[in-house]
Amino acid sequence: MEHVRVEKNKLDLIYNKILQEHNAILLLATTGVLAFIGTFVWSPTNLAGGASLTAIIWIFCSLWYVRVNKRLEAVLQKLDNLKR
Repeated sequence: MEHVRVEKNKLDLIYNKILQEHNAILLLATTGVLAFIGTFVWSPTNLAGGASLTAIIWIFCSLWYVRVNKRLEAVLQKLDNLKR
């Protein structure tokens, strides 16, 4: 019984760490949008540069988001199996 509790606590800590990564992804994606808006406001002639920077950031964030979601699902699956 004690082993299950220790394993559950470890998985909870891992889950919280991955959730912090999720927050970092959202922050980075928001920064990408703000970079595009900033480019549009300060230099409307350089929209292609701002759009490409935003696209690169969003592609990076979406790939990272998918990877982190898979890890979250794996941790949740382990927690679910622990209860049985």
